[in-house]
Amino acid sequence: MRHIYIHANSGTPQAAVVPTIEIVSITNITSNGATVLARVLSDGGSTIYDYRFYFYAAMQPAVDVHVSPNPDGTFNCTVSTLATNVQYYLTASATNSVGSGGASQYFTTGTSVSVPTIRINSIGDITGISASVACEILSKGGGTITVSGICWNTTGSPTTANSKTTNGITEVGTFISAMTGLQAGVTYYVKEYATNEAGTSYSNVGSFATTNRVLILQFDTNCPPSKTFNPWFDSVAGTYEWELGDGTIVQGVSVSHNYADSSTKTVKLYCVSGIPSIIRLSFIVQYIKGGFNISHSAFSTLIWIDLYNNLELTSLLLATNSSSLEFLRLDYTGLTGNLNLSAITKLNDANFAISNCPNLTGVAFASSFTQGSVRLVTIQYCNITGTLDLSMFTSWAALANYSVIGMPLLTAIIPPPNCSGVNISNALFVSLCPSLAYSKLTFFTDGPNINGASYHLVGNNWSTSIVNQILFEINAIAIAGYVSRQITIYSNAPVDSNSGGYNGTAAKAALVAKGFQVSTD
Repeated sequence: MRHIYIHANSGTPQAAVVPTIEIVSITNITSNGATVLARVLSDGGSTIYDYRFYFYAAMQPAVDVHVSPNPDGTFNCTVSTLATNVQYYLTASATNSVGSGGASQYFTTGTSVSVPTIRINSIGDITGISASVACEILSKGGGTITVSGICWNTTGSPTTANSKTTNGITEVGTFISAMTGLQAGVTYYVKEYATNEAGTSYSNVGSFATTNRVLILQFDTNCPPSKTFNPWFDSVAGTYEWELGDGTIVQGVSVSHNYADSSTKTVKLYCVSGIPSIIRLSFIVQYIKGGFNISHSAFSTLIWIDLYNNLELTSLLLATNSSSLEFLRLDYTGLTGNLNLSAITKLNDANFAISNCPNLTGVAFASSFTQGSVRLVTIQYCNITGTLDLSMFTSWAALANYSVIGMPLLTAIIPPPNCSGVNISNALFVSLCPSLAYSKLTFFTDGPNINGASYHLVGNNWSTSIVNQILFEINAIAIAGYVSRQITIYSNAPVDSNSGGYNGTAAKAALVAKGFQVSTD
């Protein structure tokens, strides 16, 4: 079969035509401008020598913009001289030797933006150190609000250069913003503010006076006449006043007072000027009765808390602490149920002493500490039930003390992780806990290697295999060369040479050879 091909005569040149254009986008439309992007689809067979955008609106001056093309065949412009809220007829055009070709599209500019319209509705919850301001945004001014809040000072006509909040809203509506860190007995001036593209607007100014004093602590006492009521604290800011519940008022950080009788009195502590900030608190044998609430922000800087020997103290509520605790003593108190110490998250060689609290059934520490170390943890002669979690104490100061004693219902301890470079300055006690399952006691991996190191592990009803294991584990980390070291494991099963797969007899002999005095049943 033969194929016959017929070819068109392509030798005659095509005549040039005007360019073909399309408008790609009109964006960033404001009250007086827009950004326009156009594209050349065809140059029409002739070189383009002029690109332009033409903005036309009735009763408005036309805007004619000549531009240069982009390498990718597009051309664009941004204008900012258009009229507000007007419909424009936009033409994008390109011109070659034949003429101009273009594309057209309508768009409308935006309305003009003004600053937001706002107002303060009320000021309330006024104390000596804080107040709440109810605010409202009535209009966004045709723009977008980026931030709002309140600002205040003590001289009048505040601005955002003064103290301020930024927790307001960005839409029309109401919100409440808090003024904090104020001083007692001072007049403050406050405005609401809101910011959009047109600037920052302010409400009318409001004013109020903080109260002359702020209640930061209230508790009951039945201190007898034979005992001087003498609580004290240290502060770094603020001045203070006590009401002792019998008509007596005392200025300052300490009290020395004898009540006329043993009836229950309600004691109140006020901050009368400045911003309260208390760092040490000592209420030893003050006959506190019931709860002791130090959750006020005045106590968020505490580093020292001593409530020793308050037998009718039943509960303790702490402020979230921003400082590093050094000392907490709650010995001989009537604390009941579970003691929550999770507000303490920073330590500074801290001592925790919690003992002789027969109604205390649990202690909850923070799940972790953000900084610092602990030196002493003593929890003894309480009624801790079930598990005691001490695993959060990951950092210990040198010469540590660790004591868990006298808790018949304690069944398990979650110990700290291994800590190297920590010695036992006095003793590691785990005693008189007859229901306690054994958990590793050599988490201080350098614990026994210091003069005077002692392990007291008495009265836990531990089996021979556990006693063997304890001696084996201590021997594994102990080295010779130190004096006056003891290991006491009385009132448990006797040691032997094979129970539990450990040769306790050999481990005991090795420890004696290293200079330990080892006492077992």
